[in-house]
Amino acid sequence: MKHNKYLIISVTSIIMIVALGVSFAYFAPAIEGIGSNMSITVGKLELDVSDSNVIVNPQTPLKPIYASQVDTSSDAYRNTFTVANSSDSATEVCYSISLAVDSIGANIANKWFKYKLTDGTNTVTGTFQNATAGATKELLTGYYKGKGDTSSNSYTLTLWLEYDEIEDQSFILKGDDTSRTFSGHLLANGESKTCTNSPTYLKDVILADNWAEKESAVSERTNFNTVYPATSSDTRTFFKTNNAELGETVFYYAGDARNNWVIFGKCPETGGKNCTPGNDLYWRIIRTNEESTGGGIRLLYSGSGLQVDENDVHQIKAVQNGYIGTSNWYADNKTPYNVGYTKADGTYTSGTTTTDDIRGTTKDEQINSNIKGVVDEWYSVTFIDSKYTSLIDEETIYCNDRSTTTDKSTGLTANTNFGSYGRVIVSKPSYACGVNTNGFGKNYFGGNDKADRYSKEPTSLGNGWLEYPVGLMTADEVAFAGGVYGKNSLNIWYYLNSNIDGPVEEKPTTGPMSWWTMSPSLFSNDGHASMWGIYGSNYQGQSFNGLGGMVSFSHAVRPVLSLKSDTQWLQGDGTASNPYQIKLD
Repeated sequence: MKHNKYLIISVTSIIMIVALGVSFAYFAPAIEGIGSNMSITVGKLELDVSDSNVIVNPQTPLKPIYASQVDTSSDAYRNTFTVANSSDSATEVCYSISLAVDSIGANIANKWFKYKLTDGTNTVTGTFQNATAGATKELLTGYYKGKGDTSSNSYTLTLWLEYDEIEDQSFILKGDDTSRTFSGHLLANGESKTCTNSPTYLKDVILADNWAEKESAVSERTNFNTVYPATSSDTRTFFKTNNAELGETVFYYAGDARNNWVIFGKCPETGGKNCTPGNDLYWRIIRTNEESTGGGIRLLYSGSGLQVDENDVHQIKAVQNGYIGTSNWYADNKTPYNVGYTKADGTYTSGTTTTDDIRGTTKDEQINSNIKGVVDEWYSVTFIDSKYTSLIDEETIYCNDRSTTTDKSTGLTANTNFGSYGRVIVSKPSYACGVNTNGFGKNYFGGNDKADRYSKEPTSLGNGWLEYPVGLMTADEVAFAGGVYGKNSLNIWYYLNSNIDGPVEEKPTTGPMSWWTMSPSLFSNDGHASMWGIYGSNYQGQSFNGLGGMVSFSHAVRPVLSLKSDTQWLQGDGTASNPYQIKLD
């Protein structure tokens, strides 16, 4: 998938323009090159990798260079240029913009560069891999100037060296200036053809914004016994894992991630869903899904806290309505049947009732939990017959893992721990839903059961038992994100709203409200059925089970849904002030 903008236009002229000789210390006085119908004027475009604003705190190894450390609003970083259509009124123009490398110093050759190109409304980000002399990187394809419009398109380009934690970068600061210099030029290129629609996929933008195009630069977390972030040095927020269903790589956010906000959907005009009627709905990206389950983008509901500034720009204010309402699972907490998102009908008998009994085997015999009823009713009034529905992935699996940590094949008894309990407390989390026969060092029993893998569409992995393609977050996903049982999680994204610098009581997305996950925890030694949940401000984001998680208690409900893998990005960088927005038509 290419990171290109999308427009479909007929082109009636041939345009080839080369502009600007560039020196790498951020690029030389602007010049103008003129072609048959277009001019391109390029401003300052210089980069000096010895500049303290580019390489941060020289040392061995260098500290990470994050996009937030490059001030894209500063003239020192903004490289302004203009593309203009000077054709007659009958001519339509389509063009691409590329960056070509003329020469590059030995100490930065074959390294990775990060770029950001914006016209003030739309932004393209990406990586320029292994830059060498003669290499060309296409930055933008498919922009259009309409018939008779002789005004210009203005752009700003920011370019910086990407941090690579795998490799010692101290050599960059050594040697003479020529070993750290770059020269190049910008190209505007038009051809006599239809300007094809090259969509920018949201999934690709997420990976590019977090440098996951270079997969070696994305780490795997291995310590799940300590809340993440544990120290001020734990600044990375984007990780990968291979412990996914069928061994597939999953990318996920952890710790104090501030670039995983998405706008999707509207609060129903009828109201009554703990949101302001007509307002945009805001979500946080949990992770990417496995390709075998659609490969989409999994989102956690986070409220409708919209405000629009004087420039009509969406921004998220401090909100504490990041849930759709409250619910219990079932009124009765004295039976292990009642840890099911749905359950089979039956009467519990200790030592005789099995996990197969409580799961059931067909959709027709299922009884909905109260919380599923709340989620389904919200979905039906929010998304049914809306322009958003076609973008929601119906193959995605939502996990209600009822495997056990000890062999209960002969019947469930008091003091039964379910699979997520063993993974979260004893071993380590997994995105697999019951596919954990060896349990990462601990045996689990009755796993890999399709009855626990809820999906809207029946697939080889999903059961097809959902009326609507929506579920809840799991305890394993909470652990991957940085949560640890019984420990404060003040600086983890699923707990935080956008007012991250405010008082403690203003930080949580759900205020003082605790909220449910979809994961069964235990059937206690005194016979209480419990689920995993997350506390609000009262206990500062701790995950809980046991008495606090009894299924008869009411806690907040935060739906989870997944966007399809081919959902197209419209604009935004995922921050609270500029959330990702998607193309709907």
